[in-house]
Amino acid sequence: MHFCRFGERCSDPLLSRKQAACKAAQAEFVGANERAAEAGERFAAWLDPNQIQQMTIHLATSEATRLDRPCTEMMSLVQKHLGSPELPLLAACIQGGGYQGAWIGLCRRVCAVLDQVRLPPGVQRAEVLSIALVRLWGGALQKYDDCHSLDAFLGGIVRNALRRLCARGSCLPLPPDAVSPDAGPERHATDREMRALIQEFLDSLPELPRQVLTMRMDGEGLDAIMARTGVASRKVVARILRDLRPRCERIYRATGDSRSAGGAIASTSPSCEAQP
Repeated sequence: MHFCRFGERCSDPLLSRKQAACKAAQAEFVGANERAAEAGERFAAWLDPNQIQQMTIHLATSEATRLDRPCTEMMSLVQKHLGSPELPLLAACIQGGGYQGAWIGLCRRVCAVLDQVRLPPGVQRAEVLSIALVRLWGGALQKYDDCHSLDAFLGGIVRNALRRLCARGSCLPLPPDAVSPDAGPERHATDREMRALIQEFLDSLPELPRQVLTMRMDGEGLDAIMARTGVASRKVVARILRDLRPRCERIYRATGDSRSAGGAIASTSPSCEAQP
């Protein structure tokens, strides 16, 4: 049973915890400002202190809800999570959106976790890594609530990716003296991983946008796309490509690829878009 100050029963624990956490985070503004500066130094993620505060509130209220902590403990929980070594990385990836440096840092953490797993026969490391990154970028990272260490959480993401690829066999940890043939947390997503990410993205699209983007990535011009898809206007094709481009850019940033999606899906020049 949840009680607030003075031993009174709380009528709405979720709301009262959130309010108490917000007040505590506001009181710790100096600490939030310092962690925002740390995120900038480590990941080139220039966060507002408010984004650090929001991440701290999320972690503190998640823990309080899970353990049924009273509102009077929210200050200590906020201070605890504000000092977490994982906070700048999490805030840069979740609150900050698509900061490339932060997602490269997260990719390295996933690679380090994956290096400790012996893959079943026939399963490629790149395939596991690509599925794990897609899941993290697609919203799985936002479910992290500090009930386990970040590496343990990423280990669960990797195991789920393995189960998707291969229902048979088990994943055994490497012996202490064994060296993975793919070792090296500095290794980023390869071209094969990038293709897997793009393919998963294509599979999630409705039929028309998927056809348009696939043909454009194959080098087809607007007229050829119009002829094969039945679209009557160049402006419609250009608009579809323009709407898809930011999502493709995020995939490149999420995997630490320095290339731009513009080269792959460049839609049209302004003069072409203006034509019916």
